[in-house]
Amino acid sequence: MNMHLTQATLLFAERDIEESAKSSLKACTLAKTIHSHKGEVEVGCLLEQLQQLDTAHSSFRNLQMNLGEVMHE
Repeated sequence: MNMHLTQATLLFAERDIEESAKSSLKACTLAKTIHSHKGEVEVGCLLEQLQQLDTAHSSFRNLQMNLGEVMHE
């Protein structure tokens, strides 16, 4: 999970929104699997940062939907 979060952060810094969202989605899935609240919060922070750049990418929307499911459980 941490590896995917780090990768997502680096990709965000490079403004690669699509790949950052994909890595964030992987981290979110793992956070959900291992019941890591900290991981879910970190993915949520990345999602907020991604929202400021662009929300048109399909990976961003998938991440948003997946994180929404996690936050509502």
